[in-house]
Amino acid sequence: MKTIWLVLIFITLIGLNSNYGQNKGYKKFILDDIEYQTNGIDTICVIDHLPEFPGGESKLIEFLSNNINYPRKARKAKIEGKVILSFVVDKSGEIRNIMIKKSVSEDLDNEAIRVVKMMPKWKPAEQKGKQISFLFNLPINFKL
Repeated sequence: MKTIWLVLIFITLIGLNSNYGQNKGYKKFILDDIEYQTNGIDTICVIDHLPEFPGGESKLIEFLSNNINYPRKARKAKIEGKVILSFVVDKSGEIRNIMIKKSVSEDLDNEAIRVVKMMPKWKPAEQKGKQISFLFNLPINFKL
């Protein structure tokens, strides 16, 4: 059986735990009890902890590996590529608003969505000890 390589890129990690929001010219503001910072051009949300799949990144990779079934039609047509999904991990850890940010084919996109819908609750993101909703990007690489 051919292996499906899963590549996890957490684009949202860049800058979130750094001093990016501390740069000169950034001003803090609160909206719906969530702290943001803006310089008038860019607006960022500084958080203390990213959302996390139960057991961490290694368990997420294991979950995806165990549950993704390469679609027969895509396998036969030798379709490969990286599907990038975006979804909200809400305050309770539920996954909602799943969207395809980068499509490969309808079959691979649908398989990626199917598996994300199967995921258990995540540990939500936190800001100053308070659980907040967070938009998460998850690339899934389909390779024959």
